Amino acid sequence: LKPSRPKAPPMPKRRRPQREGQDDGAPGQTADEDGAKEATPAAKRGLAAAGCPSCPSRVVYRFEDGLRHVEPYDFDFTTHVKQRWLGRPLLEVFAREFVAYSEGYYRDSIEAGRVTVDGQRVAPGHVLHENERIVHR
Repeated sequence: LKPSRPKAPPMPKRRRPQREGQDDGAPGQTADEDGAKEATPAAKRGLAAAGCPSCPSRVVYRFEDGLRHVEPYDFDFTTHVKQRWLGRPLLEVFAREFVAYSEGYYRDSIEAGRVTVDGQRVAPGHVLHENERIVHR
C-alpha cells in the first residue's frame, strides 16, 4: 500500500490585473491616461449586432402557471466567407457545407431573401468574394 499524500489546498482564482486609471465599477469601459472612458470592443459591438437571440428586445416571454415560456423567435446564422469558398457560387457552398437542408431549400431561401450577403439580396449563382458576410435567417 502506498502512503497517501495530503491534499493540497485549491488554487486561488486568478484576478485580471487592473490597469492604472481603470474604473472597477464600469463594465465594458476602460480609461486611458487622461481618465477618458472608452468602450471595449465587445461593448462597441453590442449583443444585438451579433444577432443575439437572447437580447431582451428580440425574445418575448410569457408566464403560465408559474412557468416562463419563450415565444418562438428568428435566429440569424452568420458567417464570413472562408478561403475554401472563394470563387464558388453561394448555392453550391450552402448545399455542400451545410447538409442539414436540401439544395432546393437553400435555393428557395436565397431567392426569398432569407440569405443575404453583406446585407444585400443576391442570386443563388452569386460568386463569393473575400471578406463577405453571409446571414441566413
